[in-house]
Amino acid sequence: MSYHYGIAALLAIPLSTAALADIVQMDSEYGAGSVTRDLDNGLDYLDLTQTMGISYNDMVSTHLASGGQYDGWRHATRAEYFALVASAGIVFNGSDPSPADNVNTLINLLGQTFDSFGDGSLAQGITGTENGTGSHIAQSIGFFRNFMTDEFEPASKSHTVQDHIASTEHGHFLVRAVPAPGSATMLAMTGLLAVRRRR
Repeated sequence: MSYHYGIAALLAIPLSTAALADIVQMDSEYGAGSVTRDLDNGLDYLDLTQTMGISYNDMVSTHLASGGQYDGWRHATRAEYFALVASAGIVFNGSDPSPADNVNTLINLLGQTFDSFGDGSLAQGITGTENGTGSHIAQSIGFFRNFMTDEFEPASKSHTVQDHIASTEHGHFLVRAVPAPGSATMLAMTGLLAVRRRR
């Protein structure tokens, strides 16, 4: 399939939203619906729109550092990104993801980072997978215009972003482990027992 990936050519078609059984939206300290939980792989993904306009270098040295805004998070690998896509029920025929409804839902969950002509639909973020010295691989999933058919179809691509560049069209695929079920309750009970023993 032949696509033109120019910025001005990116458009989306209205699609219904599919329910994804293994992907759920969660609230977090960063706001309502700011986390996408991958139940299959036990990872929380921070909304891409939270981290737009930050270079890889600044993200690692400042925001992910101890005491930083995203302390406790890390960059997802490219393999983890594709595992998330699989959890969303998306399969690939070459580079073409389907079904389209699932692609649209995943974009809405992760956060749309690029909008062309007011109705574009593209989620793209930087991963922790290196692509040579001083750069990392970014992944994008969205709807691109096929100039051979003049239709808008889902597509996915990989590209490289230099580590010093703060792109306003990219977020960062940040992940952290899903808390164990009942971990907060168990911690509270442990503390209560310790207090009782002291008495």
